[in-house]
Amino acid sequence: MIKLYVDVLFVTNLAVCIVLVSAAASFLHISVSVPRTFAAAAIGALSSLSVLTGSMAASAVIKIIASVIVCAVAFNTLSPRKLLKRTFAYIFAYVTFLAAVYIIWYITGCGRIYIIYGTVYFDVSVITLVFSCIACYTLISIAERIYTEHIYNNTAYKLFFKINDKSYTFEALADTGNMARDHISGTPVIVCVSDKMCSDWSLAQTLPRGFRLMPYSTVSGDSLMWLAKPQELKICDGKGNTKPLKATIGIVEGSSEQAIFNPCLLR
Repeated sequence: MIKLYVDVLFVTNLAVCIVLVSAAASFLHISVSVPRTFAAAAIGALSSLSVLTGSMAASAVIKIIASVIVCAVAFNTLSPRKLLKRTFAYIFAYVTFLAAVYIIWYITGCGRIYIIYGTVYFDVSVITLVFSCIACYTLISIAERIYTEHIYNNTAYKLFFKINDKSYTFEALADTGNMARDHISGTPVIVCVSDKMCSDWSLAQTLPRGFRLMPYSTVSGDSLMWLAKPQELKICDGKGNTKPLKATIGIVEGSSEQAIFNPCLLR
């Protein structure tokens, strides 16, 4: 018989749920505030007390319901479609974490790691707990990178937008490295590398109506990007599927005439 301490069970699963929410947010390319992360993790940690019911079925039902609530709180959505997708990502992170814990237990032969009705209980040192959390986050990050590269990077996209009644079409590239956000609106920035747009608006000499400057950093150094809010903005994939986007257009000098966007815009 395993002796469980409620305070240890709660604190342990609070730390685990913080990692799981962060991992799911990373997988979905969604920013989650610290207060929402902790509030959602607290709900997840409370659901771990379901092991005290002594019933696997009851514990499973409680955990599934709690997972939905956790995602609703963390990602601030009640949309059934979005909630389903976010809950799936959270459960995927949870299953991956359980797998990582089991592997660590199998390799080390540690008798202080328990998985009870899908709930993790660590009667171990803080170092081991931290290692397990890092292992989980690393696995999720690798899976997210593979998924993104497979799904998005092999697809051809075209970007269509209009600024001050001028229409533009660009070949678009999905890149998770583009983390730029408009500091005022908070929307993602689609970076257009285009000497033509710079010439059209004489951006090197003046700042037209509706444009503003934002600093940005690259591996080659710091510079300034021109920002503009598009009147219309949509993207089309290789299969002809068109999706309207909510983002800000960023313009930098360059001859590639290509747009770079974060694939989170497609979700």
